[in-house]
Amino acid sequence: MLVVPHRPGWNLVHTAGPLKVGNAPNALVDAEERPGASGRWALVWLGGVRASLWLERDGVRATMPVSPGEEPWDGPDVRGPEAPEHASAVLASLLTGRPADQPWPTLTEADAAALRATVAAIPGPVALAGDSSDRSAKAAEVVRAEAARLGKPVQDSAADVVLLGGRPGPGRVHPAPWLRPPDLSGPEAQRYARALEAAFPGESPTTAGLTAWTAGRSQ
Repeated sequence: MLVVPHRPGWNLVHTAGPLKVGNAPNALVDAEERPGASGRWALVWLGGVRASLWLERDGVRATMPVSPGEEPWDGPDVRGPEAPEHASAVLASLLTGRPADQPWPTLTEADAAALRATVAAIPGPVALAGDSSDRSAKAAEVVRAEAARLGKPVQDSAADVVLLGGRPGPGRVHPAPWLRPPDLSGPEAQRYARALEAAFPGESPTTAGLTAWTAGRSQ
């Protein structure tokens, strides 16, 4: 189980399978699947210093102590759609044995360049699918601007869909760079995949996780 950011306030709890999680026996919620993320996720409010997570599976309950400390989380809202990706980087950093703070997912110049290349490679009109995140909105601006520059209409009914977040709909889906599986062909990437499977069986490697793992291993 992973708890992020492990600070007072809203926390994202990640589990490998079905589970009810809460901060009290009468406040349990189902851990649910999230688009583009493996495992299941639940939002739980934690008080300061010391707290307990209540867990329930198949009618059996247990508690797990947590120590979120006194400093509230001052980063982005973990209730947002980017939070599982951030959590994957936190998990990878922990697995290196040299945990470090991880950046919140944002649209990078490399991401923008890749999106422009995707639009250029699509022969006709372009459709967009995204989520409520700031990154998705900024990425949509990049796609629309590049489509306009190339004279390609952006239409909801287009057969080619640039996926910026959420669940893909019908059509030929072209996922944004952060939604693509990472390249696991290198030896360090394979070490990351093995460590992840050993610590969190069934967890899918992510590009953010591989980046965090590589940075931690190079320290």
